[in-house]
Amino acid sequence: MILGSKRIFEWDVIVEKNCTYAWVGVRSSENFNYETFAGTQSTEWVLSYGGYYCCNSGNYIKNYCPLFGDGTKITVHLDMNKRTCAFTVNSTKYPEVSAWNNLLSKLYPVTSLL
Repeated sequence: MILGSKRIFEWDVIVEKNCTYAWVGVRSSENFNYETFAGTQSTEWVLSYGGYYCCNSGNYIKNYCPLFGDGTKITVHLDMNKRTCAFTVNSTKYPEVSAWNNLLSKLYPVTSLL
């Protein structure tokens, strides 16, 4: 959902049933492989089911939020003016991911379930 014309975007993802891997976030269209799940590719910034976030294929930071489970609601908050991203998990808003200071100018939502 676009919030006005301010280049601020928010959307929800609901994990109806937990699975082995769940990733939610943003990515660019560059080097995108539809046959590989999010969390392993070079131009993505995602939050994982384990409560940690990942950017650019493998830079993991733990303890951002609790583990995902059945019925978890994740809201992605993307501010393209500041090039920042934050998440709300089950009504608890977490801070902007400070390590993500290299967001590209054109991004797309991404979700992978495995």
